[in-house]
Amino acid sequence: MAFVTPMIGDVIPMPQSRTAQLIDWVLAPEWLTVEEAALLSGYSRDLLLWLIEDGGVDTNEADLVEKRSLWEYQEALNLVSSWKADPPLDTM
Repeated sequence: MAFVTPMIGDVIPMPQSRTAQLIDWVLAPEWLTVEEAALLSGYSRDLLLWLIEDGGVDTNEADLVEKRSLWEYQEALNLVSSWKADPPLDTM
């Protein structure tokens, strides 16, 4: 079976049960449909629509999600979720 290298802008189908890997992010187009953004991020379509409405991710005139803003949103969320209070809140 020959491997075909995807071209920039090609849609790369991923099964819903599979977690996106870094290579999926690299090969994904710079502007994503909501469905593509859902596959990459693991978020539901409804959550992505809410993030778009709330300004959590950037979109263009065609309502495509900017891949970089989706990545940055996830990075910020991971950073905030790992913060620890200093001193711990339960000792105050």
